Amino acid sequence: MGKELDLSISNIAFMVLIFGAIIAGILGEAEVFVIGATSVMILVIAGLVVGLINIDKSESVIFIVAVIALGLSSGGLAILPIVGGYVEAILFSLGIGVSSAVIPVAVKAIYDSTS
Repeated sequence: MGKELDLSISNIAFMVLIFGAIIAGILGEAEVFVIGATSVMILVIAGLVVGLINIDKSESVIFIVAVIALGLSSGGLAILPIVGGYVEAILFSLGIGVSSAVIPVAVKAIYDSTS
């Protein structure tokens, strides 16, 4: 039949990170609410869990480069008509989460390179 949905902690954290960033970006851009401390903490905690559990040694360099590319490219999309502000806000929210995911990945990479 079909593939079963894996509801492990790491996958739940990844889904919270992605969907939380989308919701925070859309609602923040639509001025329904300002991205507050609670939503930032949810994104940061989900990002830390993703970084600790999901990213292994073989993926660390690719992940760090992807996070840098996301940070560099997200600001230029606001120029798109109608949807640009929403896309930029979603990527900004996603950047909050993945930048916290980079911390344990970088620390693990440093530890692995020195041991």
